[in-house]
Amino acid sequence: MTKMGRPTKYKGEFIKEAEKYLIECKNARKIPFLEEFAERLGVSTDSLKRWSEANEDFCGAVDRIMDHQRLTLKTLGLKSPSVIIFLLKSDHGMIETDRIQHESKDGEPLSIIFTDVATWKRAKENQT
Repeated sequence: MTKMGRPTKYKGEFIKEAEKYLIECKNARKIPFLEEFAERLGVSTDSLKRWSEANEDFCGAVDRIMDHQRLTLKTLGLKSPSVIIFLLKSDHGMIETDRIQHESKDGEPLSIIFTDVATWKRAKENQT
């Protein structure tokens, strides 16, 4: 059985190139981008993704680039309250809530009357 398609341009030395690119970005205090790394190698980002799926070592090198990108962007974003809110929501499961209290005409909270036991039990469980 013969292989179909064009032969891969992947070379084992691309792992060292990824590490070299990451070190250069760290030293220059700049954000690494897969698109920039792909351009450096003369390939598309789709090629990087396919190579990552096929080669565990290359995948690790690409993951390290993405991890450093994520860390750098988060660190830079800490100057913005909206980024801090986003990080708390996405990384820490926090959510924004509004507390609404329904009141009668005289300003007293409305009472809830449950007509079945199952609903009453669920409401009690949710209070704890």
